[in-house]
Amino acid sequence: MRALVTGVAGFSGLHLARHLLDQGAEVVGTAHESVDAPRLDPLRKDITLLACDVCDAERTRAVVREAQPDAVFHLAGKTTSRFTGANPRSTFDANIFGTMSLLEAVRQERPEATVLVTGSSGEFGLVLPEENPIPETNPLRPVSPYAVSKIAQGMVALQYHQAHGLRTIRTRTFNCIGPGQGDDLVCSAFAKQIAEIEAGGRAPVIEVGNLDAARDFVDASDMVSAYVLLAERGTPGELYNVCSGNPTPIAHMLETLLEMSACDIDVKQDPARMQPSDVPVQAGDYTRLHEDTGWEPKTPLEDSLRQILDDWRARVAAS
Repeated sequence: MRALVTGVAGFSGLHLARHLLDQGAEVVGTAHESVDAPRLDPLRKDITLLACDVCDAERTRAVVREAQPDAVFHLAGKTTSRFTGANPRSTFDANIFGTMSLLEAVRQERPEATVLVTGSSGEFGLVLPEENPIPETNPLRPVSPYAVSKIAQGMVALQYHQAHGLRTIRTRTFNCIGPGQGDDLVCSAFAKQIAEIEAGGRAPVIEVGNLDAARDFVDASDMVSAYVLLAERGTPGELYNVCSGNPTPIAHMLETLLEMSACDIDVKQDPARMQPSDVPVQAGDYTRLHEDTGWEPKTPLEDSLRQILDDWRARVAAS
């Protein structure tokens, strides 16, 4: 497989690139103004890196023309709903018009390629308790501009399949976790604070938001294996949940991380970390993904959390 990964410098992009290389694929990755980012150094000798803002239609077409991919994994865009609400226009530009630019480039330069467009469980929004586990057909009740942009992104991908015959496949990916993640997401934020406390860099108090919510956490290695299987076996035009199928309270994730540390740490709620319109429980149903590709999650939550904490320990020590 010759794969084009947009947003390769991001958390998901790095994990996907490594998995593709392990599978023997040839990888071309795009990064928006960050092809020189140090985090790309471990991959630099193994993949082709191209600077590209997918909102730049001319440049995006040139990249697709040069790459001539068998599969395109579209990961570029605004990814964190907590911060994208402050500037919804830029979120819409990146996620909707950037996707349109990429799909138009594929239509013109490589129409036979499979294009995986990655969405978010945030698209489901306000989920009623009795609707869990959530199938792909569940009503969408978005609570953020980010979620609205991802819904529209998916509809653009569907339209290009229906109108132009592109082999687009869409996902709604639930709460992905793994090493290398930024501290703007809950498990990584916990792990960073614990690592800083262990290193003596902060008081032994961890600041938290809403611990009562339950989420469907899926390990990054499981997520990227799902993406590659979908590119190989998924049905064009279809939509797939990528999830574990199990809701886990955020309090349990914190307790597990705390048990991995020898430090005595207090927990303090921080109002600034509370999410408006927080959904109490959300868990997905991956039946369709399993039936079409044979995929199922393999990584235990405890293993995921230990890898995240060890990664932050290394990052804190290095800094």
